[in-house]
Amino acid sequence: MNIQQLKFPSGRTVARCKQDAKQLVKDLKLSNSPITFSEALNQIAVQNGLNISWERALNKIEKDIIDKQIIIKSLKNPKLAQTHLLGHALNKLINKNLINMESTEDAEPGYLECELEGKPTIINWHYAGYGEIRLSVWWNFDKTKHPQHLEGGYKGKVLLDNLPESEQRQYWRTNKGIYSTSNTVEKYQTAEPLAKKSRLKDFIGVLCSTWVERKNGKYLQTEKGNRISNSYIRKADKGSLCNISDCIPNDFSLTGKFHM
Repeated sequence: MNIQQLKFPSGRTVARCKQDAKQLVKDLKLSNSPITFSEALNQIAVQNGLNISWERALNKIEKDIIDKQIIIKSLKNPKLAQTHLLGHALNKLINKNLINMESTEDAEPGYLECELEGKPTIINWHYAGYGEIRLSVWWNFDKTKHPQHLEGGYKGKVLLDNLPESEQRQYWRTNKGIYSTSNTVEKYQTAEPLAKKSRLKDFIGVLCSTWVERKNGKYLQTEKGNRISNSYIRKADKGSLCNISDCIPNDFSLTGKFHM
């Protein structure tokens, strides 16, 4: 580690701060207020954001860099983190008896609105035959900001479902009313939200899907993260995602072969 290139909170490098200290010694000598180089270094450290001695400032800067490197090394890479997130989701569905890993029969698709690893989440699933299930996770999901959600972008519209037909007619061919059954309304039935991809950043932190294998074993068909589909990670959520806890699978494996 080249400590001369490390930076103070001000953004100025150690090397440049040393130059500043030398200049300060010269300037004060000319003004008949001489100080030692050590005293000048201490003043420069304070001016650049650390109200401690120069020596202690260097130790702190170096320690902070090492601590950051340790944190970065301890974080999962995004694909591995998504694999663990999908594992946490499947664990929750198994624990709530929403998915039966002992059966290879198809059942009704569904969704669960829950908290997963500390974030509001939608988990939805769909049976695909051959004992497989499509599993999708929408992590750090804010339905109030979803442009096609009845509690989000459609909140101001009149819900027509239970109105008499005579009243419903008033809203036909207008943009003021909507049926909850409309194919434009989010119902959590698809791997990805109904909104345009450009809008995902407004209401979702992480999106990922995979296939759950039950016939030839019990595992996620992630192939070590290489077979995660519908992948999206909002920049602001990457750190939180990579710092989620390790998943301890409930009698299944986090990774396995992808079947075409």
